[in-house]
Amino acid sequence: MRITRRDFMKYCAISAGALGLASYDLAKIEKALATDYPGGTHVVWLNGAACTGCTVSLTNTINAFSIQGLLAPLDTIEAALLGGVNTPDIGPNGPLDLDFMETLNSAVGARAVDAAFTVLNSGEPFALCLEGAIQTADDGRYCQIWRVNKKHSVLATDSWVWASADREALKVPNNTAQPIKAVNPITLTDDLPISEKIELHPGSVLGTKTLTGYAAPTTMLPSAYNPGTDYGAIGARVIPTTPNGYVYELTIYAGAGASGLEPTWLTTLGSTQSDGFGNTWTAVFAYTIVGLNSWVEKLADRKQIDLSLASFAPDNETTSVYNILTNITLTGRLELAVPGSILAPDSKISSCSLVYSAADRVAIGGIYAFATPVSAEPRTILQNITLTGTVMIAAGSTLTIGTVLKIGTWVEKSADRTFLGNALNASPAAAFDDDNKIKVADVTLTSALSPTQGRIEAVKGSILDAYDVNAANYLYDANDEDRSFADEVLNFAISPHCAVVIAVGTCASYGGIPAANGSVTDARGLISTGAVNEGACGGTYCKTDVQGYWDYLLEKTTITRAQWEALMCKTVCVPGCPPHPDWIVGTIAYFLQIGSLPIMDKFHRPLSYYGEYQCTHCLWRTNNTEDLTCTSDLKDIDGDAPASKSGRTIGNSPKLYYYKYDSYYEGCLGILGCKGRKTKADCSYRRWNGDGPGGSYPYGMAGQLAPSVIDAGKSGVSWCVLTRAGCHGCTEPRFPDGWGPFFMYH
Repeated sequence: MRITRRDFMKYCAISAGALGLASYDLAKIEKALATDYPGGTHVVWLNGAACTGCTVSLTNTINAFSIQGLLAPLDTIEAALLGGVNTPDIGPNGPLDLDFMETLNSAVGARAVDAAFTVLNSGEPFALCLEGAIQTADDGRYCQIWRVNKKHSVLATDSWVWASADREALKVPNNTAQPIKAVNPITLTDDLPISEKIELHPGSVLGTKTLTGYAAPTTMLPSAYNPGTDYGAIGARVIPTTPNGYVYELTIYAGAGASGLEPTWLTTLGSTQSDGFGNTWTAVFAYTIVGLNSWVEKLADRKQIDLSLASFAPDNETTSVYNILTNITLTGRLELAVPGSILAPDSKISSCSLVYSAADRVAIGGIYAFATPVSAEPRTILQNITLTGTVMIAAGSTLTIGTVLKIGTWVEKSADRTFLGNALNASPAAAFDDDNKIKVADVTLTSALSPTQGRIEAVKGSILDAYDVNAANYLYDANDEDRSFADEVLNFAISPHCAVVIAVGTCASYGGIPAANGSVTDARGLISTGAVNEGACGGTYCKTDVQGYWDYLLEKTTITRAQWEALMCKTVCVPGCPPHPDWIVGTIAYFLQIGSLPIMDKFHRPLSYYGEYQCTHCLWRTNNTEDLTCTSDLKDIDGDAPASKSGRTIGNSPKLYYYKYDSYYEGCLGILGCKGRKTKADCSYRRWNGDGPGGSYPYGMAGQLAPSVIDAGKSGVSWCVLTRAGCHGCTEPRFPDGWGPFFMYH
């Protein structure tokens, strides 16, 4: 958790009674959880409609080594357990970095929420743990878990960050993009009809090339080829009816008459082709075509292309096609539009020019460096960043209050220039130069610019601002947005960086008590409890048609089929009310060690923990005889046989009804409504509240089968049946109301 120890311990002191833990226990929790151990797998634990019992179940493993071994260096934990000494954080990193867990770090408020979003935006893999049912009625408003500060700056997809220090500050991976930025200048040897936009940078040349022995056109191109024209004599020139960047000269004249069908024009200087009448045409001149809607940054370059400036839109896009007949060296950037733009041989692509198409990069054949985009997803800025280099902020971004754009910042669109000019109390013409760069003063935003209409190239020294979350009005700002548990479950789970979704507890898995009959909140878990929509689970085994959240989103078309499949494939359920600590920790440990989900049943439960019925290892399942005398097969409450060893009397099931309080009869509780015969979980041999070394049960790691002989000395202390309450079936999808009354007598 990325909070200070002081903050965490302050919360611990307040909350010891609330969690039912001693302050000494909470000191150990602080040691294990409140320290950030870099390098571990990030974990975000979100709470919905729940009683926090699952969280308490997890933290109860603090007295064992299972959870500490995942969260912190073992020597640190051992020292804390042995003496409560605040030892240095040394040793190898734990495999988990628990970034957000509401119950344990709610006291630090907004900073905890920022920590969760830092993980979401980091580009690093993380595990998502969910506790509690997802209430979907009224757009999820029954369970709102936090307020999202809408005043953060957000860089949209396709923003570019040039300086490595800025990439690090923005959590931008350095090696995930395809090579796009030219390292060295490259001169084309062949023409290049571009397949995707190319952004040429200053120093690039819009080239032309003339075949040796021939003259270049001086003022204008020849007319397009006409099959019905008699061109008369050698020396006539044409361009194809569909311009391809070449001029062709008649070099062999076949005689009088129409020229015939148009040739198939070859695009190599010196190449020859014949028309339908037998005339031979030779490619003698190559020129660059600047296609419609190409963007030209600098006024000087726009004048080189069209001195009159008559054919440029207000945001400097071309409104017609331009043919370049003499070389033009660019003083600014030029973004060639597609389709229609063609770079002629001898054109030069300067360093830092951007070539977006892999096909174009292969055609050019140059050497490129990696220029990494912010990524394929937006990046939320959670703290102020003063730029050390240039950042190209893509259209659709948000610049929040306090953002500073330095003099020299280029602004592409007139709408954004008007907004920023107003911030300077100046018209766009007064605030910006001819190249659309801020010229009068730095711009400090007093209201958010959202979304940006075009690109903004922020120069070194500019500040990308994040609103101060410690401000007095942070929690009450009208621009903030309440976010529901339902919203954020999807927001985090659908991220390509979310490696696994673990539904902790029956509520998160199948809806549990919040989804019982009579609920008005439309609570549900992640997985459907029956054959509802797409048959996610199959069969007729259902609990009053409780549809899982993933199926619900698919039916509403909120997610695509491909997204649904991806979510289902990374979801594992650890049901229980609450689940055993070993089930939670073991499932996480399995994923960390193996790198994939464990083998699961159709309800996404790990078979290692939910593969057998409770009766399988119940000590009393044989104590069901009509004979009231003790036999060697019967076991007493301690699991010892013969039962007479304890000095107690063993009876049959019917007697239990009459002697259910203060009774010596210890037979099967099925007659009283025990659900063990139809409930799958391993409580009967794992038991609860164990304090042995290695956890409450030495065979607790997911993937290992239970031993055939129970070692009662190392298993837990008790379980529901041993308390004579019977099993209530809390690990089953139909729990609670679909599983029958808790107590009954037949």
